Amino acid sequence: MKVHDNIDQQSAEWFNLRKNKVTGSKLPKLISCKSFEKLSGKVYDQEIGSIAIGEWVRDDGGGIGTQAMEEGHIGEGEADRLYNKIRTEEWEERHELKEKVLDVEYGEDRSNLARPYIEKEKIIITNHAFLESDCGRYGYSPDGVVSDGGFIEIKTIFNQGKFLQAMISEAQNLLIDDKYLMQIMMGFVISPKFKYCDFIVYSMYMPSECNLKIFRINRSDYEEKINQVKEILESEILPEIELVRQIFKKQFNLI
Repeated sequence: MKVHDNIDQQSAEWFNLRKNKVTGSKLPKLISCKSFEKLSGKVYDQEIGSIAIGEWVRDDGGGIGTQAMEEGHIGEGEADRLYNKIRTEEWEERHELKEKVLDVEYGEDRSNLARPYIEKEKIIITNHAFLESDCGRYGYSPDGVVSDGGFIEIKTIFNQGKFLQAMISEAQNLLIDDKYLMQIMMGFVISPKFKYCDFIVYSMYMPSECNLKIFRINRSDYEEKINQVKEILESEILPEIELVRQIFKKQFNLI
């Protein structure tokens, strides 16, 4: 896996990096979140085509901006800050408890020897712009990578009713109906080291005491499905994209 750090997500360089690659946001149009089988039909064919000829598409990275998109970026930043705060507070609570246990068991002087090892357990969240597969034909842009073997995916919800439904359904309305589960599957496919994904649902319009919920998705619960997605992606979808790409090149005598 190749890690791209020195670029900003949503920048022109980031968009160019994603060209002619299957990404997390594209995968739900290619593989079903319900059956985990390869899709077919008009939407599928168009997505395959857009990926296949991506390297010839001119794009300055600007795209079409909307107020909702701008607010979404702001919301993701705030959700990321809150998540960092929550994980840091969790570590501090564990750290304090371990120190008390060590003091009781070994006395304060001897327990000081163990404190550097406790410090190493501190959670660090890193922002990577893009994680690219070894073959260079698919990749994933996480909203953060956690030092204890996880990654985060943030979704800002503007509709309060939808936010409430996410709380009631344990985010199934977002994971399955809105197809974000397949986006998360790409994260697991891109790196076998990822043990979990924290799926963060955030609302900018709810009060601070109830505006964010973290849903933990463990790799161990989806191991078979992750392998199935990887197999379909590499043995069926990527060859199909390459075939369409070669047909396009032949049509226009492109080298």
